[in-house]
Amino acid sequence: MPNWCLNKVLIKVPSNQLLKQLSKALNSKEDLFNKLVPRPPGISEYQNYCEWEIANWGTKWDATPQDIFWPDKYTVNFEILTAWGPPIAFYENMERMGYLVNGYYLEELTALLGVYYEGNNDTYEYRNLSADEMENDLPSWVNQLFSLIDHTRSEEHDGDGEKVEDSDLLKGLEDLKKEFDKLATADTPKKTKKIQK
Repeated sequence: MPNWCLNKVLIKVPSNQLLKQLSKALNSKEDLFNKLVPRPPGISEYQNYCEWEIANWGTKWDATPQDIFWPDKYTVNFEILTAWGPPIAFYENMERMGYLVNGYYLEELTALLGVYYEGNNDTYEYRNLSADEMENDLPSWVNQLFSLIDHTRSEEHDGDGEKVEDSDLLKGLEDLKKEFDKLATADTPKKTKKIQK
């Protein structure tokens, strides 16, 4: 099973012809990449199709658009999940066709996020950053689009709003172990003799 990368995509469409093509692909609700950057007929599922997809889409396997929203006639936002990373090659191919693409992505397992825009791919790593460090070091869209800073901050605090320290957790675990050991080694109570009538 792959690590799933969450992508939030914004596409601006400069012409009615491209609008028709994109609308049709999004309305089909599946195989988005293949509808816009189609796999050649000579590449079958059993002949190097994965290599072609990675080279032309930037990711193995196609994607299904979700949460499609058109703020105006020539702009659309949607989300897709991709395997192991963002579909940068797909974005590049879309831009060669004339579309304008901004692709924001978050791959939580590798603690990587980034944005593709106008041929650029800016990446950020957030592993081991506290919520405050994220707020200072990462762009504001990180929290606006993915709520990553808010989520990290809530994980840093317990239900009372107090920060949970690793040392407190370890001490609590040691206390539990001591109590368990006491119970396990305690003398068993002596059996009482039955009273005979």
